[in-house]
Amino acid sequence: MHEEIGKLLSHLDHELVPLRQVAEGLLDEDSLIDPATGAALISRRTKIAPEAFACVIYPGMPHEAIARYEEIHSHGSNSSFTIPDAYKTVLSRSNGADVLKMHLYGLPPPMCNNPPLLSRSSRQPLDLATANKDWRRAFGPDPTQFHFGGAFYSSEENLAYFLNLDGGVEALRKGKIRVNLWQNFESFLRDELSRLAGVFPAYEESMAQFHLSLEAEAKNRKKKSRGKP
Repeated sequence: MHEEIGKLLSHLDHELVPLRQVAEGLLDEDSLIDPATGAALISRRTKIAPEAFACVIYPGMPHEAIARYEEIHSHGSNSSFTIPDAYKTVLSRSNGADVLKMHLYGLPPPMCNNPPLLSRSSRQPLDLATANKDWRRAFGPDPTQFHFGGAFYSSEENLAYFLNLDGGVEALRKGKIRVNLWQNFESFLRDELSRLAGVFPAYEESMAQFHLSLEAEAKNRKKKSRGKP
């Protein structure tokens, strides 16, 4: 199984090397390939959820499929939808990823159909077209910026990532508040994955405490329903 995962991760070269290094560092005996999607599921985290993993890397998409996705989503209010070449090269090697609460958006299979339909019946990346049609608005980016991902920032909010025309990456909070600006995709990945590695343990523990509180509430409700003090 690790040989299959290694083959998938080998495609994370050039500017995606920081992503590969984090994935390889998290690789353990519980890691596997999702039979439904071909994604690498690395480092199971049951404190968050039974089927949660610290790292999910989806296999790349053929260039023809990316072009078809652009064609399907180039209509109506999203008529100018075009994926920048820089992010197309990312998609050709990894069709999105979820790593330490960083989300790199991709092309979910149901959204590659015509008509496209959002579905969460199986594990899949968050949708690029929806991100650039709807989710971007709250962050107030420049019209030329391409919304390709987001990440945990605090218990109250997430960051949004935008690709600039010059290949730089900007991180924004809601209301067009700049958090950081990187000159290229590789430095963005290296810095943000390092930041998230530092906050992920606290996030994981907070989720564990949240689930414990839900279990306690459920037990209390059950006792009350039986008339017990």
